[in-house]
Amino acid sequence: MENIFAKQEHLIHALLELEREVVGVHFIKQETDYNNYDAQEILYKIPYCVMVKSALSGHKIKVKKENFGCMAAARALGFIPPKESFLSGKDGYKFGVYKDLETAKCSSNHITLLDSAYYGMVLSPLGQYDTAPDVVIIVTTPYNAMRMVQAYTYSFGNENPFKMGGLQAMCSETTAFPMKTGNLNISMLCAGTRNLCHWKEEELAIGFPYNKLPDILTGFLQTLNPLERNPKKQIIHDKFEELGISPVPILMNQNYDDNLYEFGKSGRR
Repeated sequence: MENIFAKQEHLIHALLELEREVVGVHFIKQETDYNNYDAQEILYKIPYCVMVKSALSGHKIKVKKENFGCMAAARALGFIPPKESFLSGKDGYKFGVYKDLETAKCSSNHITLLDSAYYGMVLSPLGQYDTAPDVVIIVTTPYNAMRMVQAYTYSFGNENPFKMGGLQAMCSETTAFPMKTGNLNISMLCAGTRNLCHWKEEELAIGFPYNKLPDILTGFLQTLNPLERNPKKQIIHDKFEELGISPVPILMNQNYDDNLYEFGKSGRR
């Protein structure tokens, strides 16, 4: 029988036109739990964003500190503590991405870091989980990001404090920030992950705590009719039929902004 995580992933794919899997990230504190977790163990070093892309491609993997081929990600995700040179801004200033040391220090102090408390982590398509992951990651288009924010706002309001700086995108902005704050975040990605993973120029990343997914899905369904237009509604309707589900009635030719706009002498539409 299909589990809840597979059902949720299928529903997300029905509501959004996604080219990649929906990924769950699960943090593991104990070595015993890591050893017992049923996933392919990575035996070499790779950057964290490459790990994420592997899961986005359908692989279920587990990694630990020794596997991190990017120490910035290991630091952001709580596998190693930050060095003084990072906290002081000296590292960022040295790389030439900030105008002065003061700006570099300010940025370093605002990059989200998890506490150094983890032994390993699992990255997998959401539908392959048996127990709940901690964070969900989606790499997709701005349109789908808009729908995600609309769904989130339906359930939680629009006071979400997004954090983005174009650096440490997949590790800090998309994983550590949702894990630490409990909020959804959108990342424009960064030069490093775009180079390593060859994301499309129009792609961005979304991360949010798994425990908010049920309310986000409710938001998607409840805003489908007022916000989606007929072509998208038809695609979603067809996907619902393929899945044999009808979670909400889909109403064509109805949107929240019908007859709201005025154009010249022709009136409203």
